[in-house]
Amino acid sequence: GVLRVVLITVMALMLVIDKSDSMGGYIGDASRGGRPTQGTTKLELAKMASFSAITLLNPFDQVGLVAFNTDTEWVIPLTEAGDRERIGAKLSGLNHSGGTDVFKGLVEGFQALSQVKAIKKHLILLSDGLTPKADFEGLVRQMAQQRITVSTVALGEDADKWLMSQLADWGQGRYYFANDSESVPRIFTSETILVARTLVEEHTFVPSVRQDHEVLRG
Repeated sequence: GVLRVVLITVMALMLVIDKSDSMGGYIGDASRGGRPTQGTTKLELAKMASFSAITLLNPFDQVGLVAFNTDTEWVIPLTEAGDRERIGAKLSGLNHSGGTDVFKGLVEGFQALSQVKAIKKHLILLSDGLTPKADFEGLVRQMAQQRITVSTVALGEDADKWLMSQLADWGQGRYYFANDSESVPRIFTSETILVARTLVEEHTFVPSVRQDHEVLRG
């Protein structure tokens, strides 16, 4: 006979990150109540936040990062989160260009997650702009049917805040609005911790002795 071993990952985290030209700008605008951060672009913040989230994962969890403008780029194909040196190198090479098509990024992330065996599958989407109309509801509800949850981060005042909040609602995740540099890494790390917590089942139980042992005596 043939022995088949199927390995199931505990968690698979997919990061879908906007890399459009506007991500080369800075977050926050003093005239809108934000705090502008010169020297750190929105894309650099997203890269830092992504790496921070990845470091919180179990080394054997799976992580992937697909970047999108009007096309998609697999920056990190699904890989073990413990491979941080390679992940960091791949992230550092990500640059901004082009327009924005959120739908394409979501489709890529969904297709990859649907093929991986994992107890928990979660997708975090970050975008700072508007996107062409598409059947977002149909796509994200299909993801939810496959038990893939979706959280979203609208980055800056120019983001499509309504769509991003709807995506999180349809995807049974959380919606965040970020308009200062400090909040972006904090959102990614807190979101990753929240998702990891859902893997822990806590309830009251009463242990029973099945076998006598000297450790139990007295």
